[in-house]
Amino acid sequence: MKLLNRKEPLKTTMAFIEAHRNWDYQNQKYRLSKEEEKRHNKAKLEDCDIYQRGKFLIVEYNNIVHYWERVESRYNFMDDAIYYIDLDRPAKWKTLERLISFREAIRETEVNFCGYVNSILRDEYGNKKRMTFKLFKNFMLLARAHDLLHHGKNTF
Repeated sequence: MKLLNRKEPLKTTMAFIEAHRNWDYQNQKYRLSKEEEKRHNKAKLEDCDIYQRGKFLIVEYNNIVHYWERVESRYNFMDDAIYYIDLDRPAKWKTLERLISFREAIRETEVNFCGYVNSILRDEYGNKKRMTFKLFKNFMLLARAHDLLHHGKNTF
């Protein structure tokens, strides 16, 4: 993962993020056509720019910032998602949409003390398991089941 200007002021980084979101605040969605939105969601992770800029971890595709999260936050679940999804091993199923959903799933299960990260994504010795689509689907299935029980609907 690239590191761009770790000491960049917070205000500068936030201005960059806001300028590259292409977000319609009124309708709470990207200003993209249906075709563009689908293409962005299905973008392979190796085609995305994932980097730290200032105090933020940023996920960008086609010059649009799709996700950002404070690196120094104790709730930096995007960093965990990137670690477990293993960017060094590209696969067709590893898409922008799935990375963001995976981040949300990790967040949901960790803040609610489900233990799925340790019991599903790690082996009996505590080592990270190799991420496969089957392992990803298993984790997401249980995380979404918990999400449904906790919120009464799926939020990711």
